[in-house]
Amino acid sequence: MRFREEVHKKAGIVSRFLDASEIRETHGIDRTGAIDSSISASANPAQLTAGILNHVCDKGVEIVGRTEVKDFRSSADEVVISTSDGDLLTARHLVFCTGYEFLNSLEHKNQSMISTWAIASKPRLNRPGWLDSYLVWEGSDPYLYFRTSPDGRVIVGGEDEETENTFQNNLKAHTKARRLAEKLGDLTGIKIGNPDFVWSAAFGTTPNGLPMIGALPGHSNVYATMGFGGNGITFSQIAASIIAGEIAGHRDPDAELFPFQ
Repeated sequence: MRFREEVHKKAGIVSRFLDASEIRETHGIDRTGAIDSSISASANPAQLTAGILNHVCDKGVEIVGRTEVKDFRSSADEVVISTSDGDLLTARHLVFCTGYEFLNSLEHKNQSMISTWAIASKPRLNRPGWLDSYLVWEGSDPYLYFRTSPDGRVIVGGEDEETENTFQNNLKAHTKARRLAEKLGDLTGIKIGNPDFVWSAAFGTTPNGLPMIGALPGHSNVYATMGFGGNGITFSQIAASIIAGEIAGHRDPDAELFPFQ
């Protein structure tokens, strides 16, 4: 663990290993070890997205909504894009960064879609004071993560299944919500009761947990980022750097870490 702390420190990440006794004493959790890092952050996803879109609009980017891309053709000089309205658009470069929705032609054998669930308690839930300063991720399989919201809710998620459409099953959602609440209670003693909200969704992942980023094989001037799992904000920042470099004509030295293969 000392080596890991040194690696984190070299990367500018302040972290510390907690052994079983310290976790039990400071957090009341019975586990063999944990990493306490100060680099994590939380955000309201809707507000964060709106802020980013407003920022790029101020920079002159045009945002067009309610338009579905159906297909594309690329050449050495341009990319032609067809929409569901029958329009044709041309661009010098095309970048697909559409989350987990993509054209059939972009499907990749190494990306799979899985189902995940999350719940939120009622506001001002009784909880340990330390939790308001932490985002917690238990590295089990299936994993468990939890945090608080500004109005005192506890948000819990995980229980992934390697199925593409199971998240649409309402009976499964009820079962998963109960299981998430039970796991949180067993780990921390927090009693959620009946949650105020239950979510389910699909997301894309790859065998090694790393996304695929860069030029799309077999096409000119077309780029994509896919399979970024639950680390979308981190990998999106990396993707922005790599793809911007590709378009500008210079290859990012980290691009080889995220190939389409």
